[in-house]
Amino acid sequence: MPKFFSTVTVVMSNDELKDAYRQYKDRALVMGDQVISYAAFLKAPYLNVFVDMKCLNCHAELREHFGDYGLDMEDYSLPFPIDWCPECGLQHLVPKDIYHKLVINVFK
Repeated sequence: MPKFFSTVTVVMSNDELKDAYRQYKDRALVMGDQVISYAAFLKAPYLNVFVDMKCLNCHAELREHFGDYGLDMEDYSLPFPIDWCPECGLQHLVPKDIYHKLVINVFK
C-alpha cells in the first residue's frame, strides 16, 4: 500500500462489481488487451481501493480507482500517482494528501 498518501477502501455491491467488470472489459477491448474472467477480476489487487485526487492548477477534486495507478507506481517506482486533470487538461492531478503538502510548503 502507498506510504506517502491515503487511500479509501469502499465496500462494493454485486451490481457495482459487475459494472466495474463491464467497464474493465470495454476498456480492455478498446485497447486490444486480453480480457480476464470475472472470477479473476474479483481477485485483482486494489479492486475496491480508491484515492482522492486534486488538481494543483484548477483545484478540481475527484475520486479515482487506485488500481489504475498501482501498477504504474510499481513499474516506474513512483512515490505517488500523477494524472491529467479532466477539468483543465494539465498533468497536475495528484493525491489530495500530496496536494496539501505541496500547497502548505509553497505558502509557508
